[in-house]
Amino acid sequence: MSKGLSSYVLYSLIAVLVICLYLGDFTGLQKLQWKIDDVMYSFRGNTTPATDIVLVNIDDEAIQKYGEWPWSYDVLADLVAICNSAEPKSILLNFDLGARSGEDTLGNTRILANQVSWSKNLVLTYDMALADYSHQRLSKPDYLFQSSMRIESDLGMLEEQQALNVRKPFLPSDMICEYADGLGFSFMEFAPDQKVRWVPVVANYDGFYYPSATLLTSAMHLGFTADDIKVAGGKEITIGGIYTVPTDEFGRYHINYNPPGNTFKSISAANLMSENADLATLKSRMIIVSVTATGHGFSFNTPVSDKMPQPEVLANIGENIVHSNYVEKLDLGVGLNILIILGFGLFCAFILPRVSLMNRMIILGVFLIVLANLNYLAFSSYHMLPRSLYLAIEIILLMIASPMIVEAKTKEGEESKFSLKSLLSFGKKDAAPVRTNASGKVPVRTLKDTGNETEFQRTEVLPPQHNMSDGYDTMAHAANSGSMAPTSMMNQTPPQQQYGGQQPPPFDPNQPLNVTASDRVDASAYHDSYRTQNASGPHIVTPDSTKIPTTGNASAGAIVTPQSASGGVPVDNGNGPVEPPIDLNATPPPPIIGDTEGLEHLGRYKVVGALGKGAMGTVFKGIDPAINRPVALKTIRLDFVADENELNELRDRLFREAQAAGKLSHPNIVTIYDVGSEGSLQYIAMEYLEGQNLEELIKRKVQFSYKILANIIAQICDALDYAHNQGIVHRDIKPANIMVLKDYSVKVMDFGIARVDSSSMTKTGIAMGTPNYIAPELLQGQDVDKRCDIFSLGVVIYELLTGRRPFKGENMTALIYSIIHDNPLPPSTVNPNVPALFDHVVNNALRKNPKERYQKATDIRKTLADFVGSFSSIR
Repeated sequence: MSKGLSSYVLYSLIAVLVICLYLGDFTGLQKLQWKIDDVMYSFRGNTTPATDIVLVNIDDEAIQKYGEWPWSYDVLADLVAICNSAEPKSILLNFDLGARSGEDTLGNTRILANQVSWSKNLVLTYDMALADYSHQRLSKPDYLFQSSMRIESDLGMLEEQQALNVRKPFLPSDMICEYADGLGFSFMEFAPDQKVRWVPVVANYDGFYYPSATLLTSAMHLGFTADDIKVAGGKEITIGGIYTVPTDEFGRYHINYNPPGNTFKSISAANLMSENADLATLKSRMIIVSVTATGHGFSFNTPVSDKMPQPEVLANIGENIVHSNYVEKLDLGVGLNILIILGFGLFCAFILPRVSLMNRMIILGVFLIVLANLNYLAFSSYHMLPRSLYLAIEIILLMIASPMIVEAKTKEGEESKFSLKSLLSFGKKDAAPVRTNASGKVPVRTLKDTGNETEFQRTEVLPPQHNMSDGYDTMAHAANSGSMAPTSMMNQTPPQQQYGGQQPPPFDPNQPLNVTASDRVDASAYHDSYRTQNASGPHIVTPDSTKIPTTGNASAGAIVTPQSASGGVPVDNGNGPVEPPIDLNATPPPPIIGDTEGLEHLGRYKVVGALGKGAMGTVFKGIDPAINRPVALKTIRLDFVADENELNELRDRLFREAQAAGKLSHPNIVTIYDVGSEGSLQYIAMEYLEGQNLEELIKRKVQFSYKILANIIAQICDALDYAHNQGIVHRDIKPANIMVLKDYSVKVMDFGIARVDSSSMTKTGIAMGTPNYIAPELLQGQDVDKRCDIFSLGVVIYELLTGRRPFKGENMTALIYSIIHDNPLPPSTVNPNVPALFDHVVNNALRKNPKERYQKATDIRKTLADFVGSFSSIR
């Protein structure tokens, strides 16, 4: 039996690998499957526009005509009255109608409530704050209970993961809710690729289950109420026992998006409220009234558009439910999918080895094309998304492995084998055969010394014996002859003559090689023919030379090289150059300021590698050998200080500040372990973290959900508030000094260069902050306190929201002027998706006068806590 691995084993291993990938359910492969789904959407082409759903938008035209949003309730009452007079089947008011004391006093809330009472099938939306698990409290108002749904289970309850668990709903005004026909929650959820692919349609509050606003509006459009909606957890939702809405195991509905743009009719509220409005277009329709004006509306990244307005997303959901236009995942189950993957691998193991390589590639290519066409057919004709990615991966891996299968003859015939040697030698040429003469010997040229000149002499030796099993070749033959240099470059005697005509003894690695002075030839000199010594020294042989003039000790045959391999200068003792001994225990010279090349230790810490380089110095990864703990070693360059007294003062200051920062113990502050110096280099040993700083994330344009963004900012505020209470001001808050870990926890770094707010501080006034983030009072030389950190944090928040800094300048002078005098545009002006509350936070943080600014970091945290609690649906 020939050596090699059976093709059956190879193909089976590929199938097992794909099965492991399938069971692992990796996020990267999930995103690849979603990209394939998005391609399917793009190939589907145009569909027939839905005529029974109309979008009424409070757009820029309406804002210009009726005033800034939010409108007074009496104006909204006129809009509701006009929509109701058109006799639609259902109306969804997709905006906040919370309690307003001023509107109640003027009586406008009662006017709007009366219009709502006259409307038919009108649904109000509400936001909610989520909880990790469901709460059992009996505090629900009656009008919310009327919108609850029935559960198809023995106990009338769903599993925790099959519905959103609500901590607190933020309902519209009680006066308006009492007359509404239904209440539905508004919540958008992003997939890991930051696209809205599905929406939750069931929420659990106080042990009762409530529908989303679009689900309830669609049910009313079909002639049913919330009581007619039944939920089968993790499977489907039925409306009136007739219509079925498929859901996944988390109670989410996967949206079947129509092409963006012209699928749904859109009307401006300004046109609808004019005297010439054509109300016939709204009769028997589903009306979705939303705010889309610049700075107030929301848009989302979807599989068919990267900026789809929220009303259009809701319209797609309503159209899917009303017309039963669903898209479902064609998932055959874990067991059957594993059988298909394994069966296909065994089928290929039986068929492919029996055909040529070209036919293998053709067969697998045909399989791949057929699989792609089946996917397209299933999606376009049956609205199904097959989960065929892993089968495609298996086909691609088989195509890669096919060239590795070689035919090996056995006694029984031919059997396909997988040879590792064939893989390693793939694309390499075989070695050229050794040419021998008639006597079976190899002609070679050797060097012969004749006194004043050296000339080539032709001789003949036996060819080297190649043994592929142990890897020896010509070099091994030379070693057995007593020399490790190539025979064409050494003045050596054929091995038969050296050992009296007998074969040389076998090579013993434990015995020293018998190398004479005449054998000391620098092999590199033979190839570097352009290098020569001075006229008094020996010359270097060139490949085309036949004679080499020599002077001095010609018998030595030594060639002096400019520098030895170890970096030292070789010494000629008369028998050739001898390198000075290398002291492995020698201590390397201490690094100079700013020089970190070849750095192996900083104090007692072993340097492993470089992590990054900044304006202050290089950051290394190190190991604390005492406890084998990884640390981050930040070196601090002080070479910008020329005066020795000022240098010593600054060095002492850094030591004191680092020691003060080392006393900080907070989960959102990087822990400082040690501070010291190595030669002229200062360093700080701190906690080693695995994550990315905000500067890297901003450069990569990572889009955080606003809830996560608020959580990140809140953690920064916690860190600053703790440090400020300890009397320490950071003075260099910037994205590069804020590390975000994998679990979105935050660590604020570089408190080691902070200003300790105490009387013991030296009078050295060196601004060590980053210019783009420095507070105006610091630039103007005024007293600095914790409020300068709040200004810097405001700049960071602005950059996180918009992707750009609020202050700009062509040079340093222009930048400083902008920071001191200019007021930046609100973030929502730059990015319309930014919630208005962030405008308020940034505006208060970037006040020029510190007294008008947030006075404590906790003030920002409290504002954002209200945001997370009140607007948790904005993600």
